[in-house]
Amino acid sequence: MANIRIKRTHRFGLNDARARVEVFAQSLREELQIDYAWDGNRLTFKRTSASGAIEIGADSIDLEVELGIASGCWQAPSRRTSMRGWTTR
Repeated sequence: MANIRIKRTHRFGLNDARARVEVFAQSLREELQIDYAWDGNRLTFKRTSASGAIEIGADSIDLEVELGIASGCWQAPSRRTSMRGWTTR
């Protein structure tokens, strides 16, 4: 299994950051057939051989993904997609 953890600061504020993560999650649903759900400011997602969470803060975002053996090919595209639109301070 492979684990990915990406933590970034942002300047969007909590509501805008949450809206951006929602757009990201919808694109993952369409492209990779993931299921996701919100619990407060934490989005959890799952699909065959991959699961994880995105925790949103007022000035940071923390993405954690656990990949199964069969999903190693998902690692590189997800890393590129996950950073699209996010800037560090």
